[in-house]
Amino acid sequence: MYVKPWETPNFGETDPRWIGAWWLGPPFIGALILIFAVLVAFFPRRLPIKDSQITDAAAKGTSNHKNTEKQNVV
Repeated sequence: MYVKPWETPNFGETDPRWIGAWWLGPPFIGALILIFAVLVAFFPRRLPIKDSQITDAAAKGTSNHKNTEKQNVV
């Protein structure tokens, strides 16, 4: 594709004056990154902790201080 897609040059792709449409890549990749960023933004910051995971951790003695504070608040 030529630099200006709306124009037709009077020379071919093998001519040394040919410059491809290199600038089409960055906007396309930027749009993809923007789409994925919006999708990732919908994920929660933290996953919810199940009650069974809390009791298992407490039984093993591996619960951290933050989890026990959350249990007491609720």
